Amino acid sequence: MLKRTLLLTAFASLLASPALAQGPTGDTAAPPPPPPADTTAPPADTAAPPAAPAAPAAPAAPPKTEPNEETPEDPGGRVRWGVSGNLGWHVPQSMFTIGGEGRIGYQVSNVFSAYAAIGGTGGFGFSADVGFDGINVGVSAISYWYVGAIAEAIFGNRFYVGGGPVLARGALGGITTGVSLDGVAEVTEIASAGFKPGLNLRFGLSTANPSGPSRRRGGFNIGIDALMLFHPSALFVTTRADGPNGSAGVSVRENTLGVSLIPMLTLGYDSR
Repeated sequence: MLKRTLLLTAFASLLASPALAQGPTGDTAAPPPPPPADTTAPPADTAAPPAAPAAPAAPAAPPKTEPNEETPEDPGGRVRWGVSGNLGWHVPQSMFTIGGEGRIGYQVSNVFSAYAAIGGTGGFGFSADVGFDGINVGVSAISYWYVGAIAEAIFGNRFYVGGGPVLARGALGGITTGVSLDGVAEVTEIASAGFKPGLNLRFGLSTANPSGPSRRRGGFNIGIDALMLFHPSALFVTTRADGPNGSAGVSVRENTLGVSLIPMLTLGYDSR
């Protein structure tokens, strides 16, 4: 009897198991919720990501060619010319002079040139001197033309200096009268005509700047021109009258070498 009861109980348990698994509506029970997500972040990867491949380098730009700003050297080798006017003073006979000159020649290099100078000058002077010894009054005149062979050098396109021999032709005349406090009068005459050799020295400043392919320099000049002329066989006549001692009209004639120095201020234009 006990054995039968145990069998019935086991059989009933087997039948009740599916029914308990279903809900009141006969549906199956909801599946259990999923396990919670793992919120712990994975350890950061300390290793840096692999670098991207480098982009190919751009081709280098061609170097810029700077313009050549060096001034080309002046080769020279061209005709040079110029004109100028001058104002001067003649000594030892005191005279104011005025003249002009033309020049033409050859520019050998950037610095050196040689040219012929052709010019003319005229002058006139009056002098008076009153002193303890007496009074002297004089009047003089000069006129000549000349040609010269001049060598010149110019430095930095600004400062020039030159010189050379000249040959002039013209006339010089003057008379000076003096009377002393003792009553002695003296008259001195000078006369010279014909050819007159000489020397010329000149220097000054130029405003010229090189221009064009030939590097020609054209500009105004201001300078000093010193001309020394020699008067061969110049005639000097001195007449002396000594009233207190009773002598009058005694003349002495002498032919000797006379020298003139004419410093001049020049203003002109030259194309070198």
